[in-house]
Amino acid sequence: MISMLDRVRIWTLREAGHTLEEIASAVGVGKRSVRRVLKEPPITSPESAPTPESRRIGRPSRVEALQGDVKRILEAEPSLPTVEVLCRLRSLGYTGGKSAVYELVRSVRPKPGHTGAQLAGRCACHRVQ
Repeated sequence: MISMLDRVRIWTLREAGHTLEEIASAVGVGKRSVRRVLKEPPITSPESAPTPESRRIGRPSRVEALQGDVKRILEAEPSLPTVEVLCRLRSLGYTGGKSAVYELVRSVRPKPGHTGAQLAGRCACHRVQ
């Protein structure tokens, strides 16, 4: 993975007129990596540095397109087991793995609220005499 400092060096060397080969050699990365970094917007401040999420590293998720379906399923039946959500998605044509679905369900499923009595029972301190 190329660090933010290396990205700044790549942009600085490119603006100074160096070739891709010279930049790759100076930074210690491949020419393809230099090309990829130069396609990204230039870094003007630490906040503008690209994050792995914004650069969309890895393969696109098959499950992202089904997020709306998962929300609808869980709105209708919030306590539905995750394996049943997976079965319903498979009936809609989903062919990906279960881990991605489980992660999506975990992020979308409404969190149960805690009542005051539940919290009091969990936080109770017992004195030993």
